[in-house]
Amino acid sequence: MKIKQLLSVFSFILAVSVNAQVTLPHYEPFNYTVGDTLPWNSFNSGDSIVIMSGNLSYSGLQSSTGNMIVMGEYGKDYQKQFTEQGTGTTTYYSFLLKVTDLGALDATGGYFAAFTESQATTYYGASLWLRLSGSAYNVGINARTTAAYTSWASGTYNVNDVLLIVVSYQLNSGSTNDVVKLWINPTNLGGTAPTENVTITNGGTDLIKIANVLLRQDSHTETPEFMNIDELRIGNSYADVTPAGTVGLSSLQNTEQFKVYPSCVRDWLSAESVKPIQSYKIISGIGIVCMEGKHSSNRLTLNLNSLTPGIYFAQFTVEDGTTVTRKIVKK
Repeated sequence: MKIKQLLSVFSFILAVSVNAQVTLPHYEPFNYTVGDTLPWNSFNSGDSIVIMSGNLSYSGLQSSTGNMIVMGEYGKDYQKQFTEQGTGTTTYYSFLLKVTDLGALDATGGYFAAFTESQATTYYGASLWLRLSGSAYNVGINARTTAAYTSWASGTYNVNDVLLIVVSYQLNSGSTNDVVKLWINPTNLGGTAPTENVTITNGGTDLIKIANVLLRQDSHTETPEFMNIDELRIGNSYADVTPAGTVGLSSLQNTEQFKVYPSCVRDWLSAESVKPIQSYKIISGIGIVCMEGKHSSNRLTLNLNSLTPGIYFAQFTVEDGTTVTRKIVKK
């Protein structure tokens, strides 16, 4: 009985520490147990956001740590609370995004990230949107959440592209005048903000405050089937959420420098790299490591015959520490 009571107390303390309000700037490396659900405050029903082994990287951004998450359509929504930000402040969030399967995303799309006033409200702002564009997708921003007021950045992005997303919300005095900005793949990191891709001045009801960041899993037409998010940051300046570091995304991300084939595999999967492969992992679509091992040459062949058909991620690490991930389909 005493052991059970101690375990219950420990579990409560752990839950409180994970979900407690954080101060800014805040860095979320998703350094939790692989396969567990994201330990933020959650609401609604459906699939959970799950911790997945590995990381995303972006050239010039501080090296990634911890793990990443996998999320998608028809699922629970998650919020992380931080110190309340009021009138006169500008709050930023950033993360690395990799859409791995568009699923049934349509040309209207929907939003999957935003700021919120509190955990007990649906007053969202600085919502980040995706929509289908041919076989690719667009990224857009909205001061609130009405689809008609979404402003879309020029250009399209492909499945498996890694994007650095930066969003800001400026809480101005007065009404209907808050300003929201979006940067996609900025090259100036850790300093003064470069020119944004999109700017919106809110024409509706402004937020009163900002106190949470939201990750949202909506319907199959509004949210891609699978996407990864890594290196989430919240801060009061552009520099807070874009810390510069050593180059993280090497030329190995180029398919000519690192080849994985076939993308649809029944038995044997092959990998070829210009640099020696040191280790590998085969990870399921919900973040479970199904196979892993060490290696020491430029070529690798794996027998995936024992795996259940479905979507997997083949992750390889080469001698300089660079991690390369490819989506595969097991027949």
